[in-house]
Amino acid sequence: MSEQKVIERCGAKAVIRDSLVGALIDCYAKEYENEVDRYIVMIDTMALFGFEFIELPADREQIKRKFEIYEKLGYIDLAGFDLDDDSDFAFWFARKLFITPQDIQTLGAAAKLDPQDVKKVIDLLK
Repeated sequence: MSEQKVIERCGAKAVIRDSLVGALIDCYAKEYENEVDRYIVMIDTMALFGFEFIELPADREQIKRKFEIYEKLGYIDLAGFDLDDDSDFAFWFARKLFITPQDIQTLGAAAKLDPQDVKKVIDLLK
């Protein structure tokens, strides 16, 4: 496992949990034959399990409103999620704002993903 370095960005603080993510990506992603679905599952797994948030952003209400606009525009589907719930908010925050291509590379290396798969996941993240 890599050194527990605190990452600060977008008003939040977190550490990467790379050892856990590797096993989970291997478990979940292999269930999908469609390449795009597999890469989406990889991103979701990284967002859900790849970060341990020490502090979420203080401007949470403003971020929630932006997620709601994303939903109205059809970019995301928040059905079944409660952005007032810390876990739900942390997932969407990580998925849409916090995770970077460098994080994908770190987590992808921990998961022993093929570098081409990592590149495709990064491209899908954009």
